[in-house]
Amino acid sequence: MKDFKKQVIKYISRILILLCSAGIMLVIFTILTRDSREIKNALELNFDQYNKIKPETIGYRQIKEFSIRRDHLFAIAIDPFDNIFVSADQSIIKYDREGNEQISFAVTDQVLCMAFDQTGKLYAASKNSVTSYGESGINQKILISLSDKTIITSIAVANENIFVADAGNKLVHIYNMDGKLKKSIGDKEHNNGIPWFIVPSPYFDLAVDNKNKLWVVNPGKHELDQYTLEGELISSWGIASANLEGFCGCCNPIHFALTSDDQFITSEKGLVRVKEYNEIGVFQTVVAGPDSFEDSYVRLDLAVDSNNRVLVLDNASGNVKIFERNNEDL
Repeated sequence: MKDFKKQVIKYISRILILLCSAGIMLVIFTILTRDSREIKNALELNFDQYNKIKPETIGYRQIKEFSIRRDHLFAIAIDPFDNIFVSADQSIIKYDREGNEQISFAVTDQVLCMAFDQTGKLYAASKNSVTSYGESGINQKILISLSDKTIITSIAVANENIFVADAGNKLVHIYNMDGKLKKSIGDKEHNNGIPWFIVPSPYFDLAVDNKNKLWVVNPGKHELDQYTLEGELISSWGIASANLEGFCGCCNPIHFALTSDDQFITSEKGLVRVKEYNEIGVFQTVVAGPDSFEDSYVRLDLAVDSNNRVLVLDNASGNVKIFERNNEDL
């Protein structure tokens, strides 16, 4: 009898323990579910507030849009005569300044970025090579070939130099016009073993301004670095912030272009914004906010023509959008 009572008590105890455990788990689940919903709602609310751009902070208006009519869009550039060039699929297409297609020519590899010299000669980069092109794509010449680890994301041509942003190796290479390497910027061996450029994803842009200074985005630091054309660091600007004045996420801005008066036009991913900063990095105005684009996953390459119109390559919609300042006092 005593053994029977012990077994009954033991059985009831186990049931009570199981019930208590189930109750505790239910309470914890309820708390976690509630908290996760609250956290999610708070994050959505916070993200939403940065997506909303006040009209008074927008200093540009869209004046034109034209379709590329290709499947995959990669890069946009403008030659010295305001012709618009877009790389798409395995071709390069030339448009006049109004977006009317002029010619197109095939390329061997997908062109990820393009640049022009002062004479209008085209330089186009695939993943690990740079090729020069004559008119209508003739007289192709491979100038630079790099390793498989290389991911070329931006090029510029100035002062008899070709500047190449290599996101794969987190370096900026400086070549002469014959494709001979002169110097690489960002070598960690010369920076106490620490990589100078923080490049978490393949967005690593550069350009040369009208004062012959090289500007390079340091995307993981949310900064733009200024260098001499010989590769010596001069200054940096940029702040990490989700506010309009700054850049946020893992790596922004992803692209930038310069106006004739050396204002910076930048684009971001995550928070899809195109903005203008002055020559010392002070935020000026918004060119276009999230409402201008249908897809939040869009990656916006940029170009600026001689009239300071901002051309935005919208790879999600397959279009080029053209914006101009509301007035010249901005």
